[in-house]
This record gives sequence, C-alpha cells and structure tokens, in this order.
Amino acid sequence: MKGADLAPHSGAFTACDAVTSAATGTAPAAAGDTVALVDVIARVEPTWVEAVAIVQAICAQLELGQTPPPIADIQVSTTGRVSFGVTGLGDGETAVKAAGRLLTAILRQGDCPMPVWEATEAARRSPGTFGSARAFGASLTCFPAHQGPQELAAYVESSRRQILNPARPATASFGTGITARVVAVLMAVTIGGIGAGISVGTLLSTR
Repeated sequence: MKGADLAPHSGAFTACDAVTSAATGTAPAAAGDTVALVDVIARVEPTWVEAVAIVQAICAQLELGQTPPPIADIQVSTTGRVSFGVTGLGDGETAVKAAGRLLTAILRQGDCPMPVWEATEAARRSPGTFGSARAFGASLTCFPAHQGPQELAAYVESSRRQILNPARPATASFGTGITARVVAVLMAVTIGGIGAGISVGTLLSTR
C-alpha cells in the first residue's frame, strides 16, 4: 500500500472500525491509524481544500504507467497520510483523466476556486496538456502541497466528532451545507494566507 512516510500517531482508528461505525452510526473507535476516505466523507463534506490535498498526495505517489485508484480504495490517516492499494495501468492521458475524475468525485457538487474547476476540465478535455498524473497533481498550485497532511489530519479529526446519518450513505451527494465551510476557507486564505501555516482544517473542524 502506497503512502507518504509520516510520524506514527497513537490512539488512531482502523478502516475496519470505520466500516463498522458506518453501519452502527457511531464514531469510530481510536484503535488504528487509517480510515476509508468514503467513511470520512460520509460524516463531513469535503471542501476543495481536502479534495485538492488528497489528489495531490495520490498523484505524487504514482509511477509512470499507473492510474489513480478508485475513491473506495483510498485511506487517510489521523496524521494526514494518504494511502491506497494496487493502482490501475494506463498511459499518461488515461492517468490524467482518472485523476480529474477522482478530484470531481471528491468535490461532488461542492464549490471550488476557478483554477480547480479549470484543472478538472483540462484533465477531461485535453489530458495531453499535462502528460502525466504527477504533472496534473503538481499543477494544482492553488493550495500548497506541503500543507496537505495538516489539513487532512484536521479533516479526519473533525469526522471523528460526527455521527453518521444512517439515511445518508457515503455515496450520497455532498453539496448541501458545504458553502459555509468554503466561505470559512476563503476567509482564512484572504486574512492570513494558507501558506503561512494556518490550518484551515483546524478552523473547519470546530464547525
């Protein structure tokens, strides 16, 4: 399983715990290190920040000839580490198209800055512009990749505080209620700048 090497985190929870909690509607127990991304999304709608951070992390780990994994195979740890299983195979254009589809799948109907939307459209219409999935991930410069783990760690933590709505599966649309979180993100960017070390995820986790 691929994943960035980060310091181990004690008191985390496992993907199996997350699957069980999805069925019971309870928050996952702290007993492992990673949780399925779809289970996190089922509790807290992702903003463009989390979506970009996840795609950046995945694209950075792909070798030539590999395509991004489906969203159901992606795991996120409490330290913001993104990991996944065996990837598909394909040329550069196929990989870029898959990366664009993954970004869209995470965003669903959520609001996003124009550069993010333009990147997904370019990946769909003219993937040859990027050449590879890694290049596509690197093109998402509206959010600094080095801060991704910090934001994703805060995102996972915020999901642990939420109780899953049994009537709302992980594959449901996540557009409703996302606007307030996006406004908070944009305000944080305007006032302090994401690159200055402000954790937007930490801000949003208090919602």
